[in-house]
Amino acid sequence: MAIPSYTTDLTIWNAVTAETGFLELSGYTAGSKESIDPDLAIYGAVCLSASNRSSAPCSLGYSGSSMTLGTDDAVFVWQKFFAPNSLDTESNGGIIVGVGNTSSAYYKWTFDGSDTYAYGGWKNYAVSPTKTTGRTAVGSPSGTWTVVGVGWDMINGISKGNALTLDIIRYGRGTSIFTGGQAANYANFAGYATVNDNSTTGRFGLIQEISGGYLYKGLISLGVTATLVDFRDSNVNVTIDDTKHVSAAFNTIEIHNASSNIEWTTVSFISLGSVSRGNLEMVDNATFDDVGGSFTNMGTFIYQSNATITGKTFRVCDLITQDGATFSKCFIEKPFGSVGMLIDDLSLVTECTFISDGTGHAVDLGNITSTQSLTWDNLLDDGAGTEWTGSVGTTVGVAGTANDAILVNVSTSQTLTISVSDGATIPTVQNTGGGTVTIVAGERTFAFTLNPSITGYEWRIYTVTALGSLDGSTEIDGEEIASVDNQSYIYIHTSDTPAAVQIIDDDYVESITYYTLVNGDQSVTINLSPEDNV
Repeated sequence: MAIPSYTTDLTIWNAVTAETGFLELSGYTAGSKESIDPDLAIYGAVCLSASNRSSAPCSLGYSGSSMTLGTDDAVFVWQKFFAPNSLDTESNGGIIVGVGNTSSAYYKWTFDGSDTYAYGGWKNYAVSPTKTTGRTAVGSPSGTWTVVGVGWDMINGISKGNALTLDIIRYGRGTSIFTGGQAANYANFAGYATVNDNSTTGRFGLIQEISGGYLYKGLISLGVTATLVDFRDSNVNVTIDDTKHVSAAFNTIEIHNASSNIEWTTVSFISLGSVSRGNLEMVDNATFDDVGGSFTNMGTFIYQSNATITGKTFRVCDLITQDGATFSKCFIEKPFGSVGMLIDDLSLVTECTFISDGTGHAVDLGNITSTQSLTWDNLLDDGAGTEWTGSVGTTVGVAGTANDAILVNVSTSQTLTISVSDGATIPTVQNTGGGTVTIVAGERTFAFTLNPSITGYEWRIYTVTALGSLDGSTEIDGEEIASVDNQSYIYIHTSDTPAAVQIIDDDYVESITYYTLVNGDQSVTINLSPEDNV
């Protein structure tokens, strides 16, 4: 296996090493003459800086070669403003990014202001120029992308120093590409952050090390079509940046190459934004083991059959598509959309807990086109007052509500029987098809274990009509000469059942004791009395 490789698809549009091509955006022209600054750079040895002694809007920008950008592509630009309290608020356009074809024909988007950029510092902004929401036209931009600039709308002039700073500008999909990995040197987040944060060859703005974890945006590609990755990491917190002016799919994690291996232990993601909240998709059926941790405020999840998800919390996330994956002991808390999980194999979703936000379904079982039986082995929490809890014996034709636990479409003349495992919550069902859904008690086996103090005895167990009498009893198990000390009767519990246990041995008084076969394992000790005339 090869050592890990950490690369990106981003293209450098301007590395900001000279004043050539500098411009100011129309409407943002109050700044001083720019200069190459050897002291303030975040990338390389120099950046561009300027001052503004007035309270009028100012900017730093460049004109260069035309950029070709796809739907999910973006322009990435670094900026720093040294006096954030002198900015106007975000709602008033404190910091904007402009992209267009000339300094007087561009679109602009607001990114920050004194209320959101209170502590200042270098910040990398990503903007997709084709995204119309939130953009304002200045002049008549043509849709050709040859100008990029950052503008600052100030309420106070800065009396000294160069408060306006601009550095490297890139464009592309913003892909963090992970490939390779070997024993004791697996691919991981720290490896990529080291490359990303390098001040002379990196500063991608994609996976940045921050206090307590990593700040991420763009596309994470775990493996590529032609090359696998062996990625293993644990106890990691990843924050998905609030990328306000990009496509919905901009922040996405993809798993490529069926030979890839991804192992996450207590890896957690939390999204700060609402525009591109972060999706996860297994493009290829790689091995993916994800244990513990959480996904918070994220988008959609698409798995495949080689994924095993254990003890994961999906908190306020969009639809989870199972597609053959195994889920165990997971928490799906307050799904963001109308359904928590789209399930194609319910037997692989066990001991999970679905928590309602007051609307929508826990799961969608899809289209049932033939008569079949499924087992429900999960828990429901209707914390917001929905009617998620049903009862055994319920039969549903074309009925139910938009807030029932299970959504299913059973074809006409077909029957779906849902058996509820012991300990699982009995779900309510909305059936949108012409068939029938029936909720029944599931079957679970239990052991009733006898522990006599002797060996070689004869034993019998009977069901009885009432405790204390063998009248009307039926023998259900036993043995003439017990081969071992302990005996176990295995049964399926449908209701509590009275039973009698008989033990016969020539050296002991015959024993008949009465018990109830309950919804759980039992182990009883039977003390026998010696026969007096032996």
